[in-house]
Amino acid sequence: MPAGHSARSVTLSELARAVGGQVTGAADTAISGVSSLEQAQPGDLAYVDGDRFVKAALDSKAAAFVVAQPLADLPRPQLVAANPKYAFALLVQQFFTPAYKARGVAQQISQGTGVQIGPDVSIWPFVTLGDRVRIGAVSRSIPACSSETTPWWAMTASSTRTSRSGSAARLEHA
Repeated sequence: MPAGHSARSVTLSELARAVGGQVTGAADTAISGVSSLEQAQPGDLAYVDGDRFVKAALDSKAAAFVVAQPLADLPRPQLVAANPKYAFALLVQQFFTPAYKARGVAQQISQGTGVQIGPDVSIWPFVTLGDRVRIGAVSRSIPACSSETTPWWAMTASSTRTSRSGSAARLEHA
């Protein structure tokens, strides 16, 4: 299944409810994926960033669009949201992104003393974990994330992830 596509279809009205938006046009339009205006296929939802992109939307194969206000020149269904860019990103994450699958801890990591690693994590090869680092549940660390060279406050803020269950996973320096 291509990235940005779901195994099941979701109606445009379901998507609108998820982001507090309104539907203009056919609310029962089936949406099976998300894409850019240029790469959209039938069944896709695309984001239109204002009136200047109406021509691209008209040329698009997308089934429906996320917009800030109804676009009269666009005859296909529209999901109108107060903050359409945020709404589109939220829909991509909630409905069209595969579930997180932990990959485990690579053998080629460097770790200091007193390191604590939570469950369901992905720590890629060549990651450096400094002394007293705690990695929370459902976290992901890649080589660019070194706990020795990154200040503890930057790791905590930039490494917080929210899992599908809504719980936050955090990389912290004790």
